[in-house]
Order: sequence, then C-alpha cells, then structure tokens
Amino acid sequence: MTGTEASPHDFKFQWLDDHGQPSGMFRKKGTFDGRILKLDKIEVPANVITHVEVRDKRMWILAINNQGQQVSLGIQPHPKRETRELKLLIDVARSAEWARQEREELASKGEGHLYRDEKCPYCTATVVLSRMPQSPQIFCPFCQTIATLDETTRPPGEQEIATCPRCEMYSRPQQFEVGYILFLLVAVVHKSQQEWCCPICIRKDVWKMLFTNLPTLIGSPAAFYQMWRAYVSSPIRGTFAGLDAGNGSARKGNWEQALEKYRGILERAPHAAGIHYNIGLALAGENETDRAIDAFELALKECSNYGPAYRHLRALYEQTGDEARLRQLKEIWEPEPATADA
Repeated sequence: MTGTEASPHDFKFQWLDDHGQPSGMFRKKGTFDGRILKLDKIEVPANVITHVEVRDKRMWILAINNQGQQVSLGIQPHPKRETRELKLLIDVARSAEWARQEREELASKGEGHLYRDEKCPYCTATVVLSRMPQSPQIFCPFCQTIATLDETTRPPGEQEIATCPRCEMYSRPQQFEVGYILFLLVAVVHKSQQEWCCPICIRKDVWKMLFTNLPTLIGSPAAFYQMWRAYVSSPIRGTFAGLDAGNGSARKGNWEQALEKYRGILERAPHAAGIHYNIGLALAGENETDRAIDAFELALKECSNYGPAYRHLRALYEQTGDEARLRQLKEIWEPEPATADA
C-alpha cells in the first residue's frame, strides 16, 4: 500500500509552545490520510513537509507555506508510541511524493533513465538515488540510518547507529536530560533540558550536572543516573562493539587507539561507510589531509549518497585546490541545470 492509498490515520495531540512544552488543557484532533496532514484546523500537504524530527514523545514538523516560507509546527501526539508511528507514515508518504516528482521531472527533460531509488530497509521510505553510483549501502535522510542493502550481510544493530548532531561522528545518539537544582536565598530553582547526542558528547554536561547538584540531596540521584547512562548503560555490542571507545579516543587525539577500535569493526562489517567516515574526521582533525580524503572517498564508495561524507570531502577538495575531483564530485551531487540548447 502506498502513502497516497493509505487509510486515514486518526490521532490526538497537543501543540507545543516555543519552549517545547505542551500548551492548552485539551487535546486536539489530527488526521493523516497519506496526502494531507490535518492538525486541528491546519492542513499540511505531505509534499511540502521538508523535515520531521522526533525527540522522545515530541515532534517538530518543518514545511513550506503558500508564500514559500518555512514554518515550524510542534506537536505532542498521544499516546507516546503514536509519535514515531506518525513520523513513519509521514516520511513514507512524502518520500514517495518526492520520488514521483523527481521521476516526472527527469522524464520531462528526456533523462528518465537517470532515475533510481531504493526502499530504506528500516523505515521503508523511498530514497531517491538518481545520478548516484551504485553502492552496497544507502543513507536514508528520513530515519538518518546508513542501511546495508544486502540483508544477508546486514549487521544487527545497524539501524541504531547514526550521525551525532553535536560532534558529527557516526555513533549512537540518545536522549539525555540535563537538569540543575539550585537553592537560592528565597527559592529553589529547577532547570532541565533534553539533549540529543552520543554518550561521548554528553559526558562533559553530566560532570557539570553532577558537581552542580552534588550539594543537594534532590538533584544528585538524577545526576548519577545520567552519569551511569553516559558511561555504563547499554554499551554497543556485536558488529559495532568498540565504536564509543574508538570515538572517544579519536576525540582525544589518540589516533592509534581509535584506529585499533575502528579496524575491529571493519573486520566484522563487510560494509561500513560510517566507520570510514569517522576515520576521515579523525585524520582531518590531525591535519592528515590526503589520508582523510582517502577515508571519505571510501565512505562514499560504500554509501554513495552519504551526505556528511560528501560535505567533508568537498571541503577538503576545495582546501587542496583539487579542481578535477571537485568537479567530478559536484557533477553527481550538484548537477548543472540543463540549458535550452542542451
């Protein structure tokens, strides 16, 4: 069943205010029929939704309005499991619509043979790969996963690994809550915020949280819990075991230790674009430009549409003045529009 053929999906939700907190006492009614997302009295066509982000039970939707402006809508669907289910439905529908538009646009230019797509094995969204070389992995911009296409070689746990929004390393980002309880002269102040990042990135925050809350009996347990999550809870096992340790060593400049961990993963994973990408980041940080370029090129050979690897490789080509390879890269990622005489 395609997104446009889906039966209406009804749900309840609350609007989120500017601070990401539910507003209003009563829940609103929402519906998604595969084409139109209805949020109370607001209608949003799936094909104008540019991004859907979920953090725990909250959802933010970016869309283009009739004036061509980007607007943001924050909602909290109910119950909690509804949030990810709704995101999946929206992503499948809008990706199918974008694929249709891409296919028709190429056909109108006489370039229909360039159209290619793949279904993400994890979220089933349609990933458009027109002009991209064939590769054993694809990057899904909807669930942010690097997916191995051959299910016989697909490593367990692959869908849990993604690019950390903070450090941009291939890791396993999670949601952490950083909070502080401060005793002032006339009041007790509690501040907290949700952070989405990898365990390596959050460690500095949880140490600050621990020492700030240590004088209070109320805030210390929460600080110790987040500390435990950042260092101990749910280590990455299986194929990607050692990824956090490798990333931590790379962040500290311990290149040899990081490479040892990354090599272990590469020996277990037939295809691992994200690991080559991490190696590229570490080498670039050590000013090993030529080796970093090799690593990013390997990442794109494994996953031809992996955007983060492309952006870093393009920057290094520009830095080194390698116009020939930069031009070849841009021909794939930033094709020139056809002229009237073409």
